[in-house]
Amino acid sequence: MRNWTVALAALALAGSPAFAADALGLKNISTDGSIEVLGVSANNEQDYSDPANDHRGDTVTRVRVGLSADVTEDVKARVEAVRNPSTTSAAQYGNAARPTDLNTEQSAFKFQNAYLDLSNFLSLDSVRLGRQYVGRANDAIVYFGPVNDDLLGVSALDALAVSKKVGPVTLLGVTGKVSDDDVIATTSTATDAGDTAGDVNASWITASSDELIKLKDLKVPLEIGYYSMTNSNAAATSDNANLSIIDLRAGVQCPKDSFKVMLEYAMNGGQQNAGATKTKFKGSLLLLTAYWKGEDNAYGVHADFASASGDDTADTNDKSFHDIAGDYRWGEILSNDNVADVGVGFDSGAQGPGLNIVKIGGHYVLPVVDKKVSLHADYIMAKTSKSVTLAGGTSKKIGNEIDLAVKYKHSDNVMAKVGYAMLSPDDVLTGGGSAQDDQVSKAFAKLLVKWGNN
Repeated sequence: MRNWTVALAALALAGSPAFAADALGLKNISTDGSIEVLGVSANNEQDYSDPANDHRGDTVTRVRVGLSADVTEDVKARVEAVRNPSTTSAAQYGNAARPTDLNTEQSAFKFQNAYLDLSNFLSLDSVRLGRQYVGRANDAIVYFGPVNDDLLGVSALDALAVSKKVGPVTLLGVTGKVSDDDVIATTSTATDAGDTAGDVNASWITASSDELIKLKDLKVPLEIGYYSMTNSNAAATSDNANLSIIDLRAGVQCPKDSFKVMLEYAMNGGQQNAGATKTKFKGSLLLLTAYWKGEDNAYGVHADFASASGDDTADTNDKSFHDIAGDYRWGEILSNDNVADVGVGFDSGAQGPGLNIVKIGGHYVLPVVDKKVSLHADYIMAKTSKSVTLAGGTSKKIGNEIDLAVKYKHSDNVMAKVGYAMLSPDDVLTGGGSAQDDQVSKAFAKLLVKWGNN
């Protein structure tokens, strides 16, 4: 019996609609969820050397089971339990910790959703309070939710999120706590003054509209956002980080979504305080995405260009770009691998070298099997924005990657994907000089089964 089967049985017994309705008096109960199985076989992710034994082969699972219900008038509630490799090693096939009974399996679930939705509260369009998924998947600035890395990770934010449409503009505000390192203060050691760490908070507000500019047969989506994250760090008020981001987005889109171009520009502000040293955040990000799809999405091409600034001078200005919790996915190896030697992102760390990406690709739907099978290909070129000092000199070259995949969409709720990726690592990854630079390869297969509104 596969371990996710035991997981579903345990949660169904504890949270079935009939049980919840009788015990809690809830109404209009609905359930949803998904099961994902991902298998990966990869070589050379750490040493870039064919002769060395650097192979991994593993299969992981992610189970999500949610329950939503009416609590009282204008109030809905939702809980979602998640079981994945970040919550338990039992989510990996063959792991010694895989469950053998319901008791051990239930303890492997973690609640990533536990919130209330209030309707017509203070004349707002929506009010959501509690642990929730916020942001947009594949967003460069902030996203808390299920992601598509090799660990099938899931994150959530304890937050308040409200929205209101004013004329043609939709306003969204979010404020939440990423981490609270203290218990409710009952002693001096339970406050920031009594320890060496501090709370991390994140907040943002956006204003968006696709109605402000009207063009014949075209939509012009626009958005402006202000994002803020604070990290109290240690006890002293002079030891903290305050990062802010002003984000501008604009695009042009055909009504039938056959063509779209989006441009995004983000600017960092704020500073890192460390005693007498003050380092100002001055990074920036430029992101351009475009796609064109043929009739009925039978074929299409897409292109991405991204430039996250870097810094090559250790001074009081940090010109490298920093995000809040970015999730921009652009390469099966370079952005989905969880191996530290390979995975890279827009945020390259304090005064990091930055990142430049060019990605082109396309897809084609085969005229067989009721047009449920499609072919996908991407070519990615990656380098740092600033030169990195390496053995024998400096370099900006990270490497080039080719991603190939075949997708099968059995239905809206059942999908499968198999693929193969190849990365040709360059100096920034290998270390330069005479270091090994053999190709990184990765074969993968994924199955997704979902139900309800998941």
